[in-house]
Amino acid sequence: MKANKFQYAPDADATGAGGDGGKKPVRTKTIPQADIDFKDVSATIAQNWLANPNITLVWKKSADFNTEVQAFAASLEGRIDSGALRPGQTFTLLQLDGQIDDAVGEVKTYIEGKYKKAGAPAQFARFGLPKSSAGYLMSRDRNNRNAALNQMIKSIAEDGFGNNEFGTAFWTGIKTSYEAALKLASSTTG
Repeated sequence: MKANKFQYAPDADATGAGGDGGKKPVRTKTIPQADIDFKDVSATIAQNWLANPNITLVWKKSADFNTEVQAFAASLEGRIDSGALRPGQTFTLLQLDGQIDDAVGEVKTYIEGKYKKAGAPAQFARFGLPKSSAGYLMSRDRNNRNAALNQMIKSIAEDGFGNNEFGTAFWTGIKTSYEAALKLASSTTG
């Protein structure tokens, strides 16, 4: 038998007819859907239960419930705080992605200058720029991009581009910043 999802007037029967003149039932949710509302309801219940020790349950004591509510509230506060940091972390990664994409174009120019336009595509993969449907680009996947930055740094030095504007110093700085931002964003999302 299905549980009734409606709340009727106290003296109404199961069809809703009765003391309220047969008015339509009012839909109510008994458990809040939002975490913050659930925390508030739980805290109110815990507070009232501690104030009324004559209410007993076989499987839970009021003090244990209160401890669990406090732990949930602390956990929720931590999630809200760390979640507030996420947009800034994502923005930092987007900025670094833009710098990387712009610099990749310059590095391609260096490679084409050294190996000529016809020979350059054979060298791009060594620089962390594998062929894709969009051309020779660094991966959009951030973990793969982070790994490709190591290839870029190594190949820049090996091919003698280390002293150029987008040389070793530039890519090492980008790698350090990107790795830190990626680690911070990963720790926020768990």
